[in-house]
Amino acid sequence: MANAFYRLRTTSAKTPQLIYVGCRFGKDQLIMSTGVKVLPKHWDFEKTKVKNVTTVINKDEINVFLHDLKVFINSTIEKYKLMREPLTKQSLKEEIEDYLNPKPAEVSETLFNYIEKFILEAENGKRLVDNVKRYNQGTIKRFRTTQTLLIDFSVVYSKPVDFDTIDLEFYKEYSLYMVNVKDYKTDTIAKHVRTLKTFLREATEEGINTNLDYQKKAFKVVLKSNEESTSIALNESELLEMCNLDLSETPKLERVRDLFIIGANTGLRFSDFTSIKPENIRKDYDGEFIEIIQYKTKRKVIVPINQTVKTILYKYNNELPKAISNQKFNDYIKEVAKLCQSLHSLEFLSYVKGGKDVKESVERWKMVSSHTARRSFASNAYERGTPVNAIMAITDHKTEKSFLLYIKTSKRKQAEIFRGYQK
Repeated sequence: MANAFYRLRTTSAKTPQLIYVGCRFGKDQLIMSTGVKVLPKHWDFEKTKVKNVTTVINKDEINVFLHDLKVFINSTIEKYKLMREPLTKQSLKEEIEDYLNPKPAEVSETLFNYIEKFILEAENGKRLVDNVKRYNQGTIKRFRTTQTLLIDFSVVYSKPVDFDTIDLEFYKEYSLYMVNVKDYKTDTIAKHVRTLKTFLREATEEGINTNLDYQKKAFKVVLKSNEESTSIALNESELLEMCNLDLSETPKLERVRDLFIIGANTGLRFSDFTSIKPENIRKDYDGEFIEIIQYKTKRKVIVPINQTVKTILYKYNNELPKAISNQKFNDYIKEVAKLCQSLHSLEFLSYVKGGKDVKESVERWKMVSSHTARRSFASNAYERGTPVNAIMAITDHKTEKSFLLYIKTSKRKQAEIFRGYQK
């Protein structure tokens, strides 16, 4: 189903014309008036919005209205897809009419309507994190994933899923559904429960939800503190082997390897080490460093540049290879890791999935991803004896406890580090 579009009633008139919004249904289409008029000469037919001309007093308000209406229509189409319900011209027309002419406030807000509005506002910037910054795309994607899961669960749950039914019975059945039907790991279950509680907490603060069962101790986010993490860190010899690979015959792998090595030597997240520009490279009396505003936290971080990073930056004239998607990056970096003989050793894992204890052995190269670079940086810096607070200033961990859970240092290495402090 196509996206929404705009057109004018008449394109050559000398008087203001109605702006119509439309959506195609196969060979048919729905066309509705927005109730807003504009002179054709003030209309940008290519960008389908009001031109930036001083003679149109309310151009910004009109363009914001048109943008929000288009987002609403496209999100409504997506919502029907997620709910597996057919979307007809009539039903879409009614949705748009309700949006343009909201019903009186006495109609109570449902959980699913609230979640949809919550996500839309996060997408268009009307809802901010702590009222100061926009939600990033990764977080919005997580909201959508939990929304889809809740819709799927509502089909099989014995009660309507709404604010007043989110109680301990719901929590139990929802958890069982994620374990037995979805076969989720513990951390995935925790992610969905945490996201649901985010929706409920916001709705409570806005006076929409009055059911506080989600605040009970038993309605908890189960952490995997007793499980072995299924992620790894590469030690310095493994990184050196990867760095020394001759990948000149496969440029795409060479570019991904170089970016990974940058991440493993700076501790930056994927979104940051793939966004380094020449202007991020600075110098002072101690040497060169990278200064960048982190995409996720919007906080500035300063990372010293070692010789490995300097060599790679010089190779690309400080203009690193163009970033690819995280998914593609993860596929390619596994191909690179497979070429490293040291990464063919086995990693023994123990975790809970689908409510069952799982124990398996996996070759280490299969576990390498973009995030392995950042974890490797933190773990290797810790093993070299770098003060924890100095590492945390780069990795942005808030507490030493969370940092120590994050790094991947062997029990033997931890004992060696401890022995060093006893001398």
